[in-house]
This record gives sequence, C-alpha cells and structure tokens, in this order.
Amino acid sequence: MGRGLWIPILVLVPIVVQSQIIINEVMANPIDEDTGEFVELKNVGRKAVDLSDWQITDGDATDILQPYQQGTTLLPPNGLAVILDAEYAGQYDLPESAILLTTKNTTLGNGLQLNDPITLSNSQKQVVDTFTPTFKAKNGFSIERLSDKAANTKGNWQLSRNTTGSTPGRLNSQNQIGSKPVNPDLALLVKIWINELLPAPNTKQGETEWIELFNPNPQVVDLSGWQITDASNKAIHLPVAVTIQPNGYLILSQKATAVQTSFAALNPSLIVELALPSLNNGGDTVTLKDRYQRQIDTVVYETSKSSRSMERVSVLEGVLQPSIDLDGGTPGKLNSLSQQISGQVELIIEPSPFDPLQHSTRIRYQAPFEAIITLQLFDAAGRKVRLLVDRQLAGGRQSIAWDGKNDAQEIVTVGIYICQIIAIVSSDKPAIRMAKPVIVAKQL
Repeated sequence: MGRGLWIPILVLVPIVVQSQIIINEVMANPIDEDTGEFVELKNVGRKAVDLSDWQITDGDATDILQPYQQGTTLLPPNGLAVILDAEYAGQYDLPESAILLTTKNTTLGNGLQLNDPITLSNSQKQVVDTFTPTFKAKNGFSIERLSDKAANTKGNWQLSRNTTGSTPGRLNSQNQIGSKPVNPDLALLVKIWINELLPAPNTKQGETEWIELFNPNPQVVDLSGWQITDASNKAIHLPVAVTIQPNGYLILSQKATAVQTSFAALNPSLIVELALPSLNNGGDTVTLKDRYQRQIDTVVYETSKSSRSMERVSVLEGVLQPSIDLDGGTPGKLNSLSQQISGQVELIIEPSPFDPLQHSTRIRYQAPFEAIITLQLFDAAGRKVRLLVDRQLAGGRQSIAWDGKNDAQEIVTVGIYICQIIAIVSSDKPAIRMAKPVIVAKQL
C-alpha cells in the first residue's frame, strides 16, 4: 500500500486573553422575546474598563456595544454592566449603580437562543470571555454564573433562584440572602381583577388610555413581572417592585399626568406609567397573567365610541359596560355600576316612547330631602346627551320635563336613552344611583 497524502486540518479555537471582564448572567429565554433579552458583564478587576466598541456574538451575528440612552460605557471595579435589547421595554428593576449598554442592532446577536454560545471580545477584537449553555433555561429565568473566579464550565452556571427570574445589575441569586428555587407549579394562584379601562379617550382634551386593576385579597400582592395582553396577544410587563394594596386599586397608563389631570381626586401613587397595548375602540379582550404566564383574569368589551370608561359589572363575569359616573369613569374607587341602589330613590318617566316634535316627556323622581341631586341622560353608547339637574339641593318629590334635546339644544335622534339620577346624601357614604331607559320615537 502506498502512503496516503495527509492534509492538515486547521481547527480554530478562540484564544481567550486574560481580562478582568467576565460574562456574569444571560437571559436568552425572557417572557418577552422581542425586548427582554440581556447579557450581564462584571468587572472583577481593580481598574475601571471602558467597554466602548467591545463586541459580543452569538455565532450568528456580532454586535458592537454602545451606551444605552447616552449613558457611560466605563465599568468600575466590581461593577455590573447590563447589555439590553435596543427595544428594551423597562420590564426589569435595574439599580442606578448598573452600567446600561445596548447594541446598534435591534436584537442581541441574531436573537438569543437557548443553545447559543456567547463570545465577548474587547475593542481590539480579542476574545476575553465565553458563555457555553449546558442546560435549557425556563421561560422567564436567566442563567447566572456561580463563581467569578471559576472558568466557563458546566458546574459554574445555575438557573436564577430569584423570585423574579433574574438579577440584572444586582448580585446573582446565590449571593442574595433568603433566595431559594421557585417552582411555578407550586406558586400560589392569586386573584386580581381587571376592573375598569378607558379604550376611547378624547385625545383632543388630553385624555389617555388606562387600565384599572383591583385586589380583592386581604394582603398586598406583588405584581412584578405580571403582564397585560390584548386580543392580538400584544403583551406588556409590569416592572419589578409594583404592588397593589389589600382591597386597593392600581391604574396602568402610558401618561400618568394625563390620567391625573382627568381625575383630580385620584391618588397619584396609584398610577403606574408604562406602555400599554393599544385598546381597540371596536371592542377587545384584555387578559391579565401572572409572572408564570398563568391566566388570572380576562374581560371583554364591545364597541366603545365615547370617552367614558368601561366598568366591570360583576365579579363573576368579565363583561364591561359604559360607566354612568359624572366624571366619565371611576379610577381608584368603586365602580358606578357596582354601587348599591337604595329604595329611597324613585324614578318614573312618562310617556315613553315619546316624539319630541309632538311633546316632551315628564321625569319624576324622589330622593331624601337633604340629598344633592344630579339628573342626566346618556345615549346607548354611554355618551352624555343632556344634563338636566347639576348637583342641586333638590330632594323630595320633584318633576322635570325633557324636550328631547341635547345640551346643544338639538333634537336627538330616534333611539333608546338612559336617564340617570345620582343622589349624594353624605360625603362619607356612596352615592345613591338609579337609571331607567327612555325611548325617543317618531309618531306615525
């Protein structure tokens, strides 16, 4: 046999230069794949290091590091830097001490996968550290480095034991007092209601969309990592450290100041500012999920053409109806549709149907003598049509005519309208409310 021709095969193994910067934590499987991926770096040396123009790669794409929102790239000794997705949506509780970085691309690598190795290189393109995944992370949980003195080996990585699933910019969970593994299947299922929302704000008057949550439990509930989704499955995540008080309310909105302006009596501490999914004016389904993506509550509303909020009528059913409150909504307080109706109030409307071109209808009501009365009419979509009595001391037996005209003194169109009386007897008691239909028709 003749001697065969030996062809040398060159195997490229990255040469890792000695560096004081290490990969400390990787989130490749976040709840929100589009915005939640991150890679955390740690400076284990004694000198600050400028990470400008450093690079990370997942083997599919290479990213150049740059400051996040015009911050710094200088990582101090023992400091932590978090490389965020360029479209980061604020779902993590990042401390002020953390150095925040991002990349010029809209994703980290080509979108981090559970089996993607990660390589970190300095500005001279020298490899300084690597991360090799050896097990799959659960959804919403990161992989943390156990020891910053040990190498990139299988035994030096663990699933985060933090209750939020990760620790970006903070000590890894094994260094946090009281940390223990979290089993989503054993976590307590806590009931929180989607209680009210505003899908069709009057933007010309500065109004904005908002969603109100209610906690029927006797204890504080931590909503860190919970999410709201709409019918298109667009999800937003509540940031870390968001809580809701026992029998308390929480209002979620993209513009907290706009909600506060619309409802001056609302406690500003009840408003959490974040980018909500756009609520559909033509009707939508809104779902609340906990941090383990378990469905907690779902509500449905039909077409909303007015700037009145949609309130939950029953705790047993997730059906929403237009608010009948004078302010157009009840964020931070008992829903107008849930307030008890007292037998002390009476409301009679005769005739109904009636033709405004022929005659008016008579609205008779009875309320306690000391009551402050508001009497108003709404159309079928919940939009206010006519204010007949505006917070007047008009208790007892009273009567007033409605000529079928709106506040602009125009005759309304044929249809069903709602006449509502609100009687306030005492400032420390809920208002007494009653509503009845009245039909506007044309005489044949």
